[in-house]
Amino acid sequence: MPRANFDGKRQSIDFEVALGSLGGKSPAQILAQVLMRLLAGTAPADALASQRDDRAGYLEFVRRLAHGSFEIASDPRRDGLHKAY
Repeated sequence: MPRANFDGKRQSIDFEVALGSLGGKSPAQILAQVLMRLLAGTAPADALASQRDDRAGYLEFVRRLAHGSFEIASDPRRDGLHKAY
């Protein structure tokens, strides 16, 4: 979730998670479905691998972890990766 930092007149937002869709005919619906799974506590790789029509497109997930590394998950229908760096 983004954290807003206010410093006088400047405002910055630090993003900890990015979730995006590629291609397909219903990216908004896919993002909503996967976001609901993530908010319910489903692991990112499992949320992205959830059952849906392949014509709906693909998803990518990146989260910045506390110690400076990144957790990434890629939709398996895209032959992606599921690991932390």
